Amino acid sequence: MVRSILKIKFSNTIKTGLIAFLLLFISVGNSQVPMYKVGTLNDQNSINDNVVSSICKDSLGFIWIGKMDGLFRYSGYDAEVYSSSSNDKKRLSNPWVTDIIGYRDELAIGTKRGLNFFNPKTGIFRRLFPSGTNSELSNEITSLLELPRGRLLVGTANGLILVASDTTSVLKEIPLFVDGVRNKAVRVRDMVQSPHGVFINTELGVFQLSEDSNRAHKLAFISGGQELNDIRSIYATKDRRLLISAKQGFFYFDIGSYRLTMDKDIRVSPIGELYSNWPPTKRVNVVLEDSNGTIWLGTEGNGVFSYYKQTAQWKNYRFEIDKKNVLKNDFIRALYEDESGMILIGSDAGVNTLIAEGGIFQSIENLTCKNIKEDVSNVHSILTDRNGRLWIGTRGNGLFVKDDVICINVHPDENGRLGQIRSIIEDEYNRIWVGTQEGVYIIDSRKVKTENIETYLKNVQPALLPETEIYHILEDRVGNKWISTLSGLYIYTAEKNLRKITNTNIETILDKKVVYSMFLDSKERIWMGTLNGTIAFLDLNDYDNPYLFSEYIGKSLNFQRIAVAPTYKDYFENYGVYSLTEIVDGTILAGTNFGVCKIDIENKQIAPLFSVDEVSTSSNLGNSYVYGLLYNKNQNQLWASSNNGLFSYDFNSREIENFGIKDGLQSLEFNGNAVHKDSQGKLYFGGANGLNIYDASLRFEKSSFKPNIALTKIFVNGKLLENDLKSRALNNEVAYTRSLTLSSKQNTVGFEFTSLHLPHPLSNYFKCKLIGVDHDWIELKNKRSINYANLPKGKYSFQLMATNNDGVWNETPLTIHLEILPAWYNTWYMMLLWVLLSLTIITLFVRVLIKNHNKNNALKIKEIEQENLQNLYESKLVFFTNLSHEIRTPLSLIVDPIKTLMSHSEIYGRKPELFNVLNNNVDRLRRLIDQIMDFRKYEYGKLELNVVHADMVQTIRSITASFDFHSVQQKIKFKVKLPEHEMLMYFDEDKIEKIVYNILSNAFKATPAEGTVRISLRNFDPQKTKKLSKYKVICGNDKLHEFQNHIYIKVVDKGTGIRESNLEEIFTRFYQDKTINSGTGIGLYMVKQLTELHSGTILIKSKRHKGTSFIIVLPRNEDIYSTSIVDDQPLVSQGEKAERPSTLILRGTDNNIFKAKTHSVAIVEDNDELRMYLKDILEGHYHVFTATNGVEGLELIKDEIPDLVLSDVVMPEMDGLELCRQVKNNFDTSHIPIILLTAKTFDSQKLSGLQSGADVYLTKPFNREIVLANIANLITSREKLRLIFQNEKILEPSKITVSSVDETLMLKLKKYIEEHVQDQNLTLERMATEIGVSRAQLFRKMKALTGLTPNNFIKSVRLKFAVKLLEENKLQISEVAFLCGFKEPSYFSRCFRETYGCTPKEYMKS
Repeated sequence: MVRSILKIKFSNTIKTGLIAFLLLFISVGNSQVPMYKVGTLNDQNSINDNVVSSICKDSLGFIWIGKMDGLFRYSGYDAEVYSSSSNDKKRLSNPWVTDIIGYRDELAIGTKRGLNFFNPKTGIFRRLFPSGTNSELSNEITSLLELPRGRLLVGTANGLILVASDTTSVLKEIPLFVDGVRNKAVRVRDMVQSPHGVFINTELGVFQLSEDSNRAHKLAFISGGQELNDIRSIYATKDRRLLISAKQGFFYFDIGSYRLTMDKDIRVSPIGELYSNWPPTKRVNVVLEDSNGTIWLGTEGNGVFSYYKQTAQWKNYRFEIDKKNVLKNDFIRALYEDESGMILIGSDAGVNTLIAEGGIFQSIENLTCKNIKEDVSNVHSILTDRNGRLWIGTRGNGLFVKDDVICINVHPDENGRLGQIRSIIEDEYNRIWVGTQEGVYIIDSRKVKTENIETYLKNVQPALLPETEIYHILEDRVGNKWISTLSGLYIYTAEKNLRKITNTNIETILDKKVVYSMFLDSKERIWMGTLNGTIAFLDLNDYDNPYLFSEYIGKSLNFQRIAVAPTYKDYFENYGVYSLTEIVDGTILAGTNFGVCKIDIENKQIAPLFSVDEVSTSSNLGNSYVYGLLYNKNQNQLWASSNNGLFSYDFNSREIENFGIKDGLQSLEFNGNAVHKDSQGKLYFGGANGLNIYDASLRFEKSSFKPNIALTKIFVNGKLLENDLKSRALNNEVAYTRSLTLSSKQNTVGFEFTSLHLPHPLSNYFKCKLIGVDHDWIELKNKRSINYANLPKGKYSFQLMATNNDGVWNETPLTIHLEILPAWYNTWYMMLLWVLLSLTIITLFVRVLIKNHNKNNALKIKEIEQENLQNLYESKLVFFTNLSHEIRTPLSLIVDPIKTLMSHSEIYGRKPELFNVLNNNVDRLRRLIDQIMDFRKYEYGKLELNVVHADMVQTIRSITASFDFHSVQQKIKFKVKLPEHEMLMYFDEDKIEKIVYNILSNAFKATPAEGTVRISLRNFDPQKTKKLSKYKVICGNDKLHEFQNHIYIKVVDKGTGIRESNLEEIFTRFYQDKTINSGTGIGLYMVKQLTELHSGTILIKSKRHKGTSFIIVLPRNEDIYSTSIVDDQPLVSQGEKAERPSTLILRGTDNNIFKAKTHSVAIVEDNDELRMYLKDILEGHYHVFTATNGVEGLELIKDEIPDLVLSDVVMPEMDGLELCRQVKNNFDTSHIPIILLTAKTFDSQKLSGLQSGADVYLTKPFNREIVLANIANLITSREKLRLIFQNEKILEPSKITVSSVDETLMLKLKKYIEEHVQDQNLTLERMATEIGVSRAQLFRKMKALTGLTPNNFIKSVRLKFAVKLLEENKLQISEVAFLCGFKEPSYFSRCFRETYGCTPKEYMKS
C-alpha cells in the first residue's frame, strides 16, 4: 500500500531529492565493500537475453541454466541447448523451466508443464505429470527441494507433492493446513530446508513441514503486533537464521531459539537489528549467502545488493544505459555461487556474472572528479609525487591529479595542449614537469595546491618549448633536464639555459630520430632509445664539470651507438625501443617490439634477453611488444607491460608469469613507457582502458581450486559424434564417455574439451597426449581441441590435463580409452582364414608346378628344336646368300666372254645351238641367284615392287621364248596361247618373269618326254568361275565372282601331278617333292609371295599321274600399285618380235673415244681372274693400273692420279667403301670418279656405296658394254666440265666439280684471286701458301680440275673479271687492264682476243 501511494503521490521534486539522498547513502555505504566485476557468459549467441528462472551446477561442474525458452548447459565457452518436444526422450516436456536442482545422480527440472528428470550420463529425460495421478493437481512446477532419504518435495501452482525415493512414478500429495483447516489450490513460491523441517513459502504465507509429518502447517510471522504478509522470499542462513522479505520490509528470526509447533506465532525482528547498515530494499525475490558470508539480494527492479557482514558495508549492482560491466536487467530471478566463488545472476534479460576483483592488481578505470565519474583511459604517463598525489597523463582525457581528499581532471576541452601527455616528472625542487603535445608545463607543488591546479593550467602558457610535441623528460644527478621532442633532443641546464643537441648544424648519430625513452643508470650514463632502430648512450663521466654542462653545448657530444648482435641483425632490422631499465648487476634492458632485449655494454651490442629454450610455451614474452619495463630489486623480478598483458620474470627461479584480465588488468593492451615505480615500491602500468597498480611488497597466492576436466564434443572423420540411435559408438553422453570403440574406417578422431573453472575460461590451459602416438605432452595453451588423423588399428589412451584460471595444473589426467578396430579383412578370424587360404593356394600351386614341370620341359625342348630349326634356316639362308655372292664373280667371267663370242658373227655362226645352250643356262643360273637374293629380301621385309606400265603379252612371250630350245631338247610339246593384241597394265616385269619362269620350270621338270606343257594368257571373266570350283585357292581372294578388270595366266602340264594333301605344302619354304627333281625348294614359295605382292590369287588343281594346272590371277587396277609405280618403260610395237635372249647386240658406245689412249683407269679387284679380265677389256682403250686390295689401290691412286677408279667392294685389308671415302676426302684425289663393281645387290648396300662417294654402282655379273659405257661417260663428263670452265665468262666452282672438297678449294682460289686481282706479281707459290698445300699439289689439282696451268688459271680469272668491268661500261680499257692485274694494255688486249675472239673495244661495242 505504501509503495503504491509513493508511486502516485510523490512529486518529481521529492523523487529527485530521494534519489540524490540514496546515491549519497550508497556512496558512503559501500566505501569498503569488496569489489566485484560484472560480466557476462562467453557464449551470448546461444543463451538469449530473456527470463532466467534458475541456475544449478552438476557433479562434473557444468552450469545448468533454466530459462523461459529451454534448458542450457554452459561449459565456460559455449552452451548446449535442450529444447522441448511432446514425445522425444532427448527433450523437455515444456520449454519454460521454473526450477532446477541436483537430485541423486540426475537433475530434477520443473517446467510449466510437468516435472523432468534428466540423466546427464545418458542424456535421457523422464517425465512426471502430477495430473496423471490426480487430475486436480497442476502440472506447473514452481519449486523443488531434495529431502533426506532421497525424497523430492515438489511445489506446484496449486499445492505440494512428494515423490518417494524408490520410484518417481508414485506421488503423494502434502496437504496445507491453516488454523487446522486444509487449504486447496495454494501456489507454492519457494521452499527452504532447515533443522526443524522445511519452510514452504506460498501465496498464503509460510508453512512448516516437519521431517516425520505428512502435512504442513502455516506459521504466523509477527512484527510490531502485525502479521507479515505478501512474503516474497525466505532464506535460511548458515547460522540458522531465517531471512524473510515481506511487504512490510526485511525481517529475520533465529530458527534455533524457537520450538516450532502447530499454529504458533513467531516473532520476527527487523533485519537492521541483526545487520547494521542493511541495504535499503524491500522487494527481494531471491537471497544467497556465499562462501565468504556475504549476503546477496536479488530484487524486483533494483538489481543486486551485496552485504558484507564483517564490515556492515553493502554495494548495489544495477543496469545503467550505455555503460559497460553493468547488469543486463534489474529484475532478478536467480542467484548461484559456484565453487570458484563466481556469482551467477539470472534476470529477466539473461545471465550476468560477478567475479571478485580482489586480485593481484588494483585497477583504476575511472575517477570521480567534482561528483562526475570520468574515464581514465589511454594512460601514457604516471607520477606519484612527494606529497603522495597521483598524477596521470592520458591521451584524449587530459591530466588527472588525485590525493587523499579530492581528484581533479584538466580535460583537453579546457586546455587543448593537454590532449596528449607523454611524460610527467618531479624535480629535486618539488616542481612537476608535464610534457604535452605542445610544450612543457612546470608546476611548483609548494605554491599550487591540488584544488588550484585546474585553474592554474587554464591560465598559464607552457614554460618551455611551446608548440613542440614532448616525448620524454629526464633529470640527471646535477639537475639538467633532458627533453626529447618530435623535432629533436634538448637540454635544459641547471643554469636554466635551453639548448638543442640534435638536428643542428653539428651532426650526431641521433639526428633525424625521435628519442622515445630515456634512462639514467647507476654509472651516470644516459641511455636513449628511438623508434628507428637506434640505441645510444652518453657517459656524463666523460665531461669534467657536468654542473657547467652548458660549456659543452655547441660542440659534438660523444653519443655511443649500440649495434645489433650479428646473429640477430636481419631479424632486428628497424626495431623500436619503448622503455629502458637497469637490473641489479648493472645490465641495461630494453623493451622493444621484439620482446625484452639486453645490452652488452662491453661489446656495445643488443640481443634478446630470452633464448627460445628459456621462454616457456605458456608465455609469449619473447615475441610480444614490450612497452614498459620496471625492475623490483627486493624480489629480483622484472615486470614488463606489453600488448599481451603483464609479465613478471623471476631472475632467481627463471620463471615467467603472465597476467591477464582475470588478474584485474584494465586490458591486455598497455602504452609505451607508461610505467612508474613510487617510493613505496608500488608499480604503475598505464594502458588502453586505465591504470593498474601492483604492490610489490605483497605476495600473491594462486588459486588452489582443482576444476574437473570434461569432453564436450567428439568428432569422427570430421563429423560430430552424438549419443543417439544412429550412433552405436557412444553409450553415454560425451562428457561421461571414458572409452570409445571405432571401426577401421572411423580412424580420424577429434576431441573438444573444457576445464570447468568458469570465471575466466580463456585463462585455462591444456596439454594432452595420445599414448601410442605421442611421446611427449602436446602443449595446447588455451586451445581446447585436437585432432588425430589416419590412426592405424590398435588400442590408444587419450590423456588430457588442464589448469585453473591461475595456471595450476590438475594432478590426475582425464583418460579416454580409444580402440580402432581392424578392417574386416584384418581381424583374427579373417587372418586365420587368409592363412588357411594361402596354404591351400600354395599347395595347389605346388601341385600345378609339379604337374606342369614335364610339360614345361617338353615346351622347352620344343623351343630348343624350333630355335635349332630357325638357326638351321638362318644358316641355310646365309649359306645361299654367301654362295650367290661367290657365284656372281665366276659367273661374270662366264657371261661376258660368251656374249663377247656371240657378238662376233663368224664365231657364233659356226655352232649357234651350242652358244644358245650356253647362254640359256647362264641366264638360268643368274635367275637362280637372283631368286635366292629376292628370297632373302622378302624374309627381311625389304622386297618391294617396281611397277611399270607395260604389255603383259610381250613379257610372257619373252619368258616363253627361253623354253623353246628346252622343249625341243626334252621332246615336250610346248604350246603358247597369247592374245594377238596388246594387254597393257601395271606390273613389276622382273617379278612376273620370276613367277612365270618358276611355274614353267616346275612344269617341264614334272612332264615326261612326249608330254605337253601349255601356257595361256587372257582377261579374267567373273561369269565363268564355275569351271574353277575344283581349284584350290592357295592365296588371295577366294571370291572370284567379285573380280573386275583382272587377267589370268594359266599353266597346264601332263606330268606326274601332286597329291591333294600336298597342294599347300609345295608353297612353303624349302619344300621338296621326292618324285621329281624339285631343286632348292624356294621357287614356289617365292611365287606365292610375289603374287601376294601383286595382290593376286593362285589357284591350283592336280591329280596324280594326270598333271597339274596353275592359274595366276592378277589385277589390272592402277591404284593398287600407286606407291610402287616407276617411270613407264618403252613398249615394243605389236608387230615387233621380242628379242631373243640369244641375240646380243652392242649399242650406244662411241668408239671414237678409244682411238687414242689419253686417259688412265685404276682397277682394284682381289680376284685375279676377274682383275685380269677387266684389264683385258680396258687396256685397248685406256692406260690401265691394277691393285689387289684397297690398301694397294689407295697407294696406286695417290701415285698415278688416274682419271677413273674401278673397284670391287668386298676385299681384304680395306674394302671398297672405305677406299672410296678416303679417295674422296683426299685433297689430291677427291676429283677422281669411282665406279664400284660388286656382287652385293641389296638396295641398302647400293645406298651405302653411293653415300661413300661412288659415282656409279654396278652389280655382278656385269655386261662389258655397260661397264665401258659408264667409264666413257664419266671421263667425257669431266672433259666437258673443263671446257665449260674455260668458256664461261664467270667462274662458278660448283659447275666444274662434283666434290665438296674440290668446290671448297675452287671457291678459296677464286676469292683469293679476286681479292688480289690487281696484284701483277700474283704467283702459284703465294696461292699454295694461302691454301696450305705444296706448289706441286696445287699445280696438279688445278690442272686436273680446270685443264689449265695455275698461271693460265690466274689469267683466266683476270679476264673473267675484266669482262665484268667491261659490261659495266664505266672505265677505259687501260683502266680495266690495270685493275685486272695486267702490266700493259696491249698484252691485255692480245690475251682477251685469244680467249674471246675479239678485242676489248669490240666487246664493249657489241
